[in-house]
Amino acid sequence: MTPTIETRIGAIIGALEHLVLPALVNADSIVQEQAGLALGHLKIIAMQIPLVETYHAICLAEQLRLGRDLLTCAEGGEATTAAAAALADAVAAAGSGDTRADRHMVAHANSQLVIASSVDGTPAFITASQEVLIEHGLRQSARDRAWYGPTGLDPFAAGLPSMEDMIATEQAAR
Repeated sequence: MTPTIETRIGAIIGALEHLVLPALVNADSIVQEQAGLALGHLKIIAMQIPLVETYHAICLAEQLRLGRDLLTCAEGGEATTAAAAALADAVAAAGSGDTRADRHMVAHANSQLVIASSVDGTPAFITASQEVLIEHGLRQSARDRAWYGPTGLDPFAAGLPSMEDMIATEQAAR
């Protein structure tokens, strides 16, 4: 039997907590700090593993929303038109079963349209796309802050939902 990734990470966490860290009591402070940091990251990864596929699906849905929003206002010359067509193709192609790859494909096409608009996008599209991008950034930032909240690095972490609550809210909204 092959143990699950969760079981393997749990075993590593246990070894660090009960064997390695106690053995480092007289080690340099930087060594203790780095071992503690590694332990903390493993604990966060263990929390995220059961949720990662769902989180990627939510992020793909957000990239698809962004792509559709950009396509509704895309106007410009040859570069913008070509990038918009490529984005439309990427949006249509998403759903291959590889959520992470689809997310990256659509995100890349989104960014290529924004870049192309700097070449020959109409002023109306540039203005509209800035608003769309800011709205997208606010939504994704809120998700990412919840996802990485357990790191303790966010100064306003107390006001963040848990990863599970963020995912439940996102799923209820769809």
